Parts: sequence; structure tokens; C-alpha cells
Amino acid sequence: MQIVDLKELSLAEFSLKMALSRGGASRVRTRRDVTDGLRTVFWYRGVEERTGLRSAYALEMHFEPESFSAGSPRKKWGKYRCGIHVPTEGLVNRVEAECPGLRRELNHLVWQIVKQCETSLHQIELWLGQLGPSVQEVLQRRDKLRQAGESTHAVIDRRLVASLERRAGLDALAAIILLLRRAHLTGKTNEAHEWGRNLYRMLTILGITLRRRGIAQPFFELIERNVMADLNHQGIRYWLPTQQYRQTVLSLCNALYHIKDVPYRSMSAEQKNVYMSKILNGCYGWDYKFAFNPIKQWASPATSPLPDILKDLQISIWLYQWAWNMLSIGSHRQFPPAEVFLGTNLWAREQEDWPSLHRPDPPTATI
Repeated sequence: MQIVDLKELSLAEFSLKMALSRGGASRVRTRRDVTDGLRTVFWYRGVEERTGLRSAYALEMHFEPESFSAGSPRKKWGKYRCGIHVPTEGLVNRVEAECPGLRRELNHLVWQIVKQCETSLHQIELWLGQLGPSVQEVLQRRDKLRQAGESTHAVIDRRLVASLERRAGLDALAAIILLLRRAHLTGKTNEAHEWGRNLYRMLTILGITLRRRGIAQPFFELIERNVMADLNHQGIRYWLPTQQYRQTVLSLCNALYHIKDVPYRSMSAEQKNVYMSKILNGCYGWDYKFAFNPIKQWASPATSPLPDILKDLQISIWLYQWAWNMLSIGSHRQFPPAEVFLGTNLWAREQEDWPSLHRPDPPTATI
């Protein structure tokens, strides 16, 4: 069977190549959702990482040597690698005995949340109560502080956002999606809008892990389709260009290598999350901030935005394009020059900010 690298596939390509499409060009009929293929690939790559065995043949020999007793292997692991079949519970338990934690990843709540587009407030509360202890503790602590009268003028709890980003993982991702949907169902469109921004940030922070596990691009597109669709506040939505997601993740990873506080290879997983959050907040350069965060987009094609809203949207695009221009020639850590906000020069830079430390050249973003 041909080995397919799933890291760069779009959702449509993933569905087609992994024989998960419902009809159409793929004649394979299946009752499984594409999410089953994504979670299987995520699990398979985790098994590879934990065991150090980098081929389907080696993994089948390791975990199911009985497959070879009749002569030829059954080649099941090649199908797990491509997401065609979900492993049986018996096999998952056998792998779990050697690689604890992978069973929970395969059966994590986030896959069901993303798969199920429509839900109820009751179901959302049940799911929030099933998240991991670390995220549960944060949610409960922040909820108690709000009930005690902690004052905040922010649309959403910024400390909760920061805590979830420090704990970036499947549980934190699931929490943000659920909080977004809860706000949306209760008619709090501004709150849902802001959670959408932080969902994009979380996907960017998790992008390194998702790419390593082979599902970054299709999973990103699946969340856009099943979670972000029709989400806007007064006609405005946050948006990260789909074709730019891969480069955003790679450039964020590159930015981590330029953190002087701790060498990249010495960072713990939590430290990487903290530094990536700081990079997104602009602590290490305004070019990073405007390149890696989502931009604003008009989401009501049937109507036109008012002039002041249109200007705000245009500035958001200019800043995004300027930031990627700056990354392509090195860096620009200072605040963007006035010409950028006027749209007259998207290559403008302060003369004293010419970089002393050059970064690899990512392509200029196109929208």
C-alpha cells in the first residue's frame, strides 16, 4: 500500500485519499465520519512517537506478532496510518499497556464535540464536566471568582483564556469550543465572537503537535466547517486564511527557536505553550503579533459594512499583510509605522529596527 503523508492534505484531500468521502468521487461507502479518520491518524502517530517504530510493518510486528504466524501480515496498521480503519478496543488496550494515555487521545471528547455540529446547553454542561482535571480546576476556579463578584470589563474572561493557553491540549481545545457554543446558543454573539478568536489562537498554538501527528490542515478545516460556520457579531467574524495556516504554524515554531530565555530543546511542553502565547501577544515583536493572530472579515455578503467598520476591516488586513512582509525580510519588532495604517506602504519600517537576527524567509501572506 502506498504511504501517504497526511500532514499537508486539505480536508477534501484527506476525505478522498483516505476513502472517507460519502459518495461522489470516492465509491467507498462508509458509516464513519471523517473525524474517525483524523483521530485514528492522531493515535497512530502517537504510537510511532512513543515506541520509536516508524513503519506500519514494525508496529504490527511489535503489537500483533500473531498476524505473521500464518505467513503474511494482515497489514492492518497501514490502514490505521491512513485513517481508513479505527483500531479495535482490544488492540487499543494492548497499546495502552505500553503507551499510557493514547487510549484517551483516541477516544477524547473533542472528536465527538467537533463531529456533532448541533448540541444543547445541557449537553455542553455535561461535556464541560468531563474534561481533564487540569482544565476542570481552571474552569471551576474562574467560575467561583465570577460568582464572588470579581469585576471585569472584558467581553470574555482573559485570565481564563491565558490559563487555557498555558494548558494547550485536547482538553483546552474542547473547553474553548464548548464555551464558544454556549455563548452562541445563549445569544451572546460578542462573547462567541471573541471565543472564536481564541479558538484560532489555540489551533495555532497546537499546530506544531497537530502537524507532528499528521492532521493539522484537515483538522483546522474541519473545525472551521463544523464550529466556526455562521459565527459572527454584527456582521464581523475572525478569520485565519486557510492556505496560510501551515505557514503560520511553521513560523511560530521558528519564533520559539529565537527565544533567548530558554533553549528550544530545553523547553517543557508547558513552557512552549507559555512562550507561544507570549509571541501571539506581541511580547517578542509586533510582526509576530499581527502575522499569527486571526484578522477581521466581513461575514455578511448580502450587505455592506458601514464606512467606519470597513476602514477597521481594511486596517486589519493591511497589518496582517505588513507583518508577513516583515517576516519575509527578517523582522520588525517595533509598532508598525503610520504608513501601514493608511495602507500607503505595507513594507514600511523604522530604520533603526533593521534586524540583527535574521529569520528564515516565510512567503508573503496573500488574502
